[in-house]
Amino acid sequence: MTMSEAELRDRLEDSEQLPYGDARTAVVEEILVRTDALGMSKLAFDVRMELISCYENGALPDRAFVPFAWCLAAFDRGELEFSAWDAELLRWYYKWMIGAMRRFPSISLDQVYAALADMERRYRAGGHSMHAVHMLRCLVHSHLGDREAAEKEFGSWLSSPRDENSDCVGCEPTKQLNHHVWMGRDAEGLALAEPALAGERGCREQPQSMLTAMMFPLVRAGRLGEAWAAHQRAYRHHRGNRDSMGDIADHLEFCALTGNEMRGLEILTRHLEWVDRPREPYSDMAFAASGALVLRRLEELGHGDLSLIRPACGTRVAAEVAVADLRAELTERALSIAAQFDARNANTYQSEVLRKLLASRPLVDQLTESATPGLTAPAAPPVEIPEAMSAEEIAHFADEARWARREESEAGWDRLAELEKAGRLPANLRARLAEARADSELQFGSVEVAIEHAKAAVEGYDGMGDESRRLRVSATLGAAMTLQNPHSGGLAAVEEAYEAAQQLSEVDVLVEIMFLRSRSLAQADRYDDALVAAKETAERASLAGLPVLESEALCLYGLLLSVVDRPDEGMAAVQQARVLAGEAGSASVLLRQTQTLAELFYNNERLAEAYEMSEAALGITAPATKHVQGILARVHDLRWMVLRDAGRVADQEALDEALAALENWHAGGERIGAVLASLHLGITHFNREQWLDAAETLEQTLYGWEAAGMAEGFDVWVARSLLGTAQVRLGERADGVDNLTTAAAGFAALGEPRRAGEELLEAGTVSLRLGESTDALEQFTEALRMFEQADWECGAIVALQRRARALFCSDDPDADEIFEVVRQAYARALKLPESEEYDVGWMRADAADDVARALQQRDEFSAALEMARNAVDGYLIAGDLESVASSSVLVGSLLFDLQDFVAAEEMVRRVLRDDPPEGATQQAQDVLARVLEATGRDSEAAAMWAELYGE
Repeated sequence: MTMSEAELRDRLEDSEQLPYGDARTAVVEEILVRTDALGMSKLAFDVRMELISCYENGALPDRAFVPFAWCLAAFDRGELEFSAWDAELLRWYYKWMIGAMRRFPSISLDQVYAALADMERRYRAGGHSMHAVHMLRCLVHSHLGDREAAEKEFGSWLSSPRDENSDCVGCEPTKQLNHHVWMGRDAEGLALAEPALAGERGCREQPQSMLTAMMFPLVRAGRLGEAWAAHQRAYRHHRGNRDSMGDIADHLEFCALTGNEMRGLEILTRHLEWVDRPREPYSDMAFAASGALVLRRLEELGHGDLSLIRPACGTRVAAEVAVADLRAELTERALSIAAQFDARNANTYQSEVLRKLLASRPLVDQLTESATPGLTAPAAPPVEIPEAMSAEEIAHFADEARWARREESEAGWDRLAELEKAGRLPANLRARLAEARADSELQFGSVEVAIEHAKAAVEGYDGMGDESRRLRVSATLGAAMTLQNPHSGGLAAVEEAYEAAQQLSEVDVLVEIMFLRSRSLAQADRYDDALVAAKETAERASLAGLPVLESEALCLYGLLLSVVDRPDEGMAAVQQARVLAGEAGSASVLLRQTQTLAELFYNNERLAEAYEMSEAALGITAPATKHVQGILARVHDLRWMVLRDAGRVADQEALDEALAALENWHAGGERIGAVLASLHLGITHFNREQWLDAAETLEQTLYGWEAAGMAEGFDVWVARSLLGTAQVRLGERADGVDNLTTAAAGFAALGEPRRAGEELLEAGTVSLRLGESTDALEQFTEALRMFEQADWECGAIVALQRRARALFCSDDPDADEIFEVVRQAYARALKLPESEEYDVGWMRADAADDVARALQQRDEFSAALEMARNAVDGYLIAGDLESVASSSVLVGSLLFDLQDFVAAEEMVRRVLRDDPPEGATQQAQDVLARVLEATGRDSEAAAMWAELYGE
């Protein structure tokens, strides 16, 4: 169908209401096709100018060159009637074109220089400042690595006056900051940026672009908290915009170099599909290089076994890709593009910059929100193993300290592990190192790894004929198998080792096996047998003069007493174990048992004692080994939970505890613990109404669970629910609704219909604000079903009321249907029993107000007036004066509808005298204006209308 020029222009104006992206670009491209079919016209110029903007802001800058050349040629020919605005916009777009040209290696430097010369000629001919020209020349020289030429143009740029062709007051200081940083002048750059950041932002790219440029200078200046905040704020803006691919590269680099490699992996995964559709080659190169840097750091930290999902593209299906494989691919991609730039630029600068980036080392160990200094327990200095000790001497030292001085034992085994890695560990010590690793993994790590090491040790001892050690590690293997699966036959292996060990002369080996047997019986749910075995182990250890092993057995005994519902005896036994560990001087064992006792207090709802015992744990000085950091993390988690249960989850103290827990989990390499701590941190941010921090933290929580294969579960749905609400508060409403509805489905599947209904209520309310009344109606209807399933009448009434509002906002509201819904809600409200959970009177008043408004829509004014007065009375009793004002205005409106103008005027004037909220004030004034008009007071009415609507 042929469209007229007027219709096409209207359609072009309508397209400007769409956000930049593929949809808007496609609409304007179609308009251009239809316009060109009509022949040369000013509209053809205007459409192309709009298309240039779509391409530039829609991550397709290479497509803008052709329409820009067309517009420039048409302008030069002067065949059409152009305005001063057309000329100014062309000058502005010329800056875009040159900025884009340097980012495409297929465009020669001669072409770039020719465009710059033409731009300068046009600016001079028009009497414009050379400010923008010098800026672009500076950027081109920077791209080439020519510091001297770039610095010269920078000086000219600063000394030239700004005019209408200059970048906005946010973008220009950002470019100047980048130049200062490139020249090694961080302080000058930050001094320039901060005043600009505090002032007018200028455009859609600010403040996020400036904050991104500030991240590294802030880190180097030691302003770590500000750097982290800049990263968080800026990335939140950039993440949904493919036009920000180069900025995302900066955020990836920031994560890689500040100890946030896992967050970097999350960001890379979220944006990996951009690699298949990059904005332009320069951003593509930067993104690939920074992504490769993140992956390299993950490999160095021992996470090379991780994988991520490579999204589908074209004929390629979505599939997992290993960290190492993707790193190689991204590295090759970045270097290949850099080589193309080098060929275009006739130097190697871009490749040199890229290789330096790929080899970058961290600027700080870990940069996040900092815990309160001194909150985490003080660490003892690490145990030093003298260099002169032989491997055999180290093994003997570590074995001797096995129970009495666990920190020294672990240090010895760690030293032997270094010797093994260097190929210098004697063969006869490999089994002993494997046994030590099995024991450590069983206590503090992975049961699967413990089994692997224990099997290797058993095999080694078999070949050496070392029966006592073979029995001990056989018991370790059996205990690990029992922990993995109580029905695996592991317990039988432990019993067999126990029987054989009774014939040994080494009492310490027998007692260790007895302890492993006690644990295995407990794992097999044979608690009575385990209690007897643990008590016997403690007694035998005491006789043998093994106080630490006695302490461990007593602690296990206490835990078992708690399991069989003898908590007071259990806590007393653990306290006795603590005393023994303290007397033996084993700090790490004392720390763990103190943490155990604190947890027992907490589990028995003795919160004050739990907090006091956790305080004692933080006062214990132990070497900061991985398992000690895991214990400290649990202590801080416990303290957070005590504060939460005491209603203090929004306190600064709770924030500090969550941060300290997260810090220790990360330091100990415990991913699952770190995820749970990040949930606690997210909950605290949420309750402090720190929506940005809450959203960022909860997203990391969810990513951590997904990476660990835990994409479902109560805590997962809690995190997604809170994330959805935080996103709504941040204005990310569509994403918020998605998370709220996903959480609702999760809670429903877990048999939590009331919680599911609450999520759906919030999702529906947001959908209604977004104008999605159909979605809102579905969400409120499902919420009603959930509340009825949960037998929660209060929620069902609210869901009915919201459903009525969704019907009212629909494209074709049915007054009868709306009335029926609010009538049901009111009828159910009248039957509500008294409850401490909600104010029954207020709910009835609110339902009555809805009925009154529905009756007014049906022109049943008398019945509506009675219900509105009921609402006013109910709200008054409930003390809700804002709702009193709103319902009182409704009474006045209904009196007007019934033509009782005197009573209507009296009612709305009374409302206005009481200084009502703004909404009620406007509604009351509207009714009053209509009353004045109806009673012949036209001048007063006109004044009121003018006050209301400026007419």
